Amino acid sequence: MDGDPKPFSLRTVLACLWRRGHRAFADSRITPLIVLLLILGLLLPMVATGYFIFRSELRALHEQFDEELHRTGQVLARSSSSLLWNLQRDIAEAMLQSHLSDERICEIRIQDKLSGRVFVELHNAHCEGARHEVLTPIFNGSTEIGTVRLLMGDGWLQTQIAGRVRELALLFGLLMLVLLSIVVPALVFKVIQPLRRLKQQTGKLSGGNLALAFEWRQGDEIGQVGRAMDEARRKLKELLEEQTRQAARQAIIDQQREENLRLSAAVEQQTRSLREAIARAEASSQAKSTFLSTVSHELRAPLHDILGYAELLNRKASPEARDQLAVIQQSGQQLLRLINDILDFSRGEAKPIVLEPVPLSLSRLADHLAKVYRARAAQGNNRLITRIDTGALDWVLADERRLMQILRNLLENACKFTQNGRIELHVQALPRRPAEDPALCRVRLCVTDTGIGIPRAQRRIIFEPFNRLDRHTRIGGLGLGLAIAQQLARAMGGRITLLSAQGADSGSRFSLTLRLPISVADNAQVDAPRPILGYRGRRRTLLIADDFPTSRGYLADCCRAWGFTVLLAEDGAEALEQLRAAEPPVDAALVDQYMPRLDAWGFLRGVRASAATARLPVVLISAAQMQRPEALPEAMAFDAYAMKPLSEARLAQLLQATLGLEWDYAQPPPSDKGPRAHSAKAPVPRPAAVSDAQVKAFQRMLALGQLSAIQQWARGMAEQSPEQAPLWQDIAQRCSSVDVPGLQRLAKAWQET
Repeated sequence: MDGDPKPFSLRTVLACLWRRGHRAFADSRITPLIVLLLILGLLLPMVATGYFIFRSELRALHEQFDEELHRTGQVLARSSSSLLWNLQRDIAEAMLQSHLSDERICEIRIQDKLSGRVFVELHNAHCEGARHEVLTPIFNGSTEIGTVRLLMGDGWLQTQIAGRVRELALLFGLLMLVLLSIVVPALVFKVIQPLRRLKQQTGKLSGGNLALAFEWRQGDEIGQVGRAMDEARRKLKELLEEQTRQAARQAIIDQQREENLRLSAAVEQQTRSLREAIARAEASSQAKSTFLSTVSHELRAPLHDILGYAELLNRKASPEARDQLAVIQQSGQQLLRLINDILDFSRGEAKPIVLEPVPLSLSRLADHLAKVYRARAAQGNNRLITRIDTGALDWVLADERRLMQILRNLLENACKFTQNGRIELHVQALPRRPAEDPALCRVRLCVTDTGIGIPRAQRRIIFEPFNRLDRHTRIGGLGLGLAIAQQLARAMGGRITLLSAQGADSGSRFSLTLRLPISVADNAQVDAPRPILGYRGRRRTLLIADDFPTSRGYLADCCRAWGFTVLLAEDGAEALEQLRAAEPPVDAALVDQYMPRLDAWGFLRGVRASAATARLPVVLISAAQMQRPEALPEAMAFDAYAMKPLSEARLAQLLQATLGLEWDYAQPPPSDKGPRAHSAKAPVPRPAAVSDAQVKAFQRMLALGQLSAIQQWARGMAEQSPEQAPLWQDIAQRCSSVDVPGLQRLAKAWQET
């Protein structure tokens, strides 16, 4: 408690006696040691007894004072609770004024905790003694609403203490006066003066001066105390210095902790922002994928019908109608490639490209591209050369469709921008490095031309979408070919590089290096396809579900021509009904992905849920990429999948793989030996009916790649010269099979004769 009175002690009493006795006995020469021992033997027990009696009385008085102080504060708190709550200031002042009649109370103040202001404050000018304070909380129920500050003077306490002192003084005064002349000098020189010195030193120590050492030469107990205090000072100094160092370290740690918390909060905020951005990007990507699937379905489905029915009509069409159907097929394929370019580029931006590696012959790939683009190159009076430097390597595992798409784009550009020059397709197997996996090989594919070249400023942007050479914006195309090709090359783990020059040695070279797994020959791809007449074994039943009538009809016509019994449905729900009611049971189902009421995935779920149809082969034929629902179990999948437009050959492969069929093929005609058989024949001499002008026209049409015009001319000549009909039929067949080398040899032989 603040303001406690200074308690009476032995030192206080002895100091008082010393001041009185020293003046009386200052010149005394009595040897103090023996007298002191005798006097102390009698005096000390008495003084100690009186001292302890005095201390107990003093403690009791202080406890009584403290109890009275707290009891008064509690009484005031209870009395003023309702007055403070109801803000009855006048009544509170009257109540407190009655308490101020007690002269011990110096000040009463009631503090309103809710408003923070003083509610009532009264002072007593007649209060005496040191003031002691107590703060008592005021409660209204369980809520603290304020405090009572009570100041009480200890004048009456000092009066009581003085009375006790007088009583003790009467008891011990006579004895102390008798022994004063003896005890005081001894105490002064042996005890009091060393204690004063010790007090001075401790005062300096309490003031914070730990650097000042204690010097004690006395050998008695006080000297030992002084030396012990000096040792305590030294250790305290070391302790404070260590605490200062620890406080500095702790301050650094706290600062680092605050910085870590700040950084953690910043990282958490950044992470939250990134997660939100990723979620928005994923939602945008999903919306784009959904849009692309819809566009792909809407564009491919009609092309599937056009190209499919053109292929069916080609079986029974006349030669003239076949030429017309060939135009339809060529235009349809060109439109399909354009749609694929747009969708592939957009899909590559929306989602990662998924590769479908299959066994692929590099030599057959190069031969096929040469056969397809030789006539296209000849339109610009160009020479297409194919070089295959693969050694013993031929078969690899690669995505044939994607790789073909890359090379088609490169060859198509070479044919567009090259006139009267040379175009080369080079397939090369690079030497294996020492640390490479023996199961992999490095293959470099190069397309080189002697065309116009690419300006240096535009070489970096031609791989960007919708960027084309400034001088050739009128040439057909969307400017997506190289962007898609680079997209696909990166998905395969490679990158298309460009070397180009302009001027006298103009030209461009596009190169792509890939690391591909080595594969074995796929005999199913070696044999040329032949027309299918039917299949062996029992008659099979197929269920076809497609919401497009034309697509449904095309698939049905193909399958019926091969001897299948066909059931048709417009959506998945109708397909399930027909599947359950079919007799005999359905052997396989061909379904479109997007259908009203119930799509292909719902149909698949219904098929797999029934024990009777759980093992039914289900083939997905879709005009859009497969979009698997997230809630569908992983084990539930289609038996096969194909993209529209679907050719007869691809449909036959699906049915053969799904049902394990053995096809009956038609025998090929003797003249239908393919480009290699035609090329092996010796050129036929020029007929007499063919003039030099006709030979030049033949060469001109061949140089321009007008195979359809050559085919029509050959059919007209067959009607004019029936005796030469086999020759003209052979020429027409060469045009159909795009045997440009054979036609060139024939034109050269006719020119020489």
